[in-house]
Amino acid sequence: MIGRQLPANDYAALKAATRQLISHAGGAVAASAVTRGGHQNIGRYGSAQPDDGERFMPADVIADLESECGQPVLTRALAKMAGHVLVPEPRVTRSGTALGTVTAGALKETSEVFVSLADGLSDGVLSPSDVQRIEKDIDDAIVKLLALRLQVQAEAEVAE
Repeated sequence: MIGRQLPANDYAALKAATRQLISHAGGAVAASAVTRGGHQNIGRYGSAQPDDGERFMPADVIADLESECGQPVLTRALAKMAGHVLVPEPRVTRSGTALGTVTAGALKETSEVFVSLADGLSDGVLSPSDVQRIEKDIDDAIVKLLALRLQVQAEAEVAE
């Protein structure tokens, strides 16, 4: 991969994520049925063979397959490569009545992050299980805070 912007292992990670997406979609033949790619091309997008090293899945094919299987496998890999974390966008109530509930949920989840951190640090060392629990609580808090952001926007739309 001469003249590319990213290191070779990043492109290998994209190939691996592509294979995972194809698998979630039911294989190359099933994937070809819900997108514009033939099954041979679909298979080549995930192939690690030298002849297929420069073949990557087009964005519209990624969108079709991720929609079909309901999992943003390749999008998540791309976000990670760009230094971002992909979190699901929560649903909000557009009626203007849920702000208190959403706020309470965000406060609860955020406080649980700090409780887990304090529990983990109580012995002076963060164990792998502590880190796993804290990371899960952080992920949960991020989703709740994003829901709060969207609910605040929805409240502003109702007020207009």
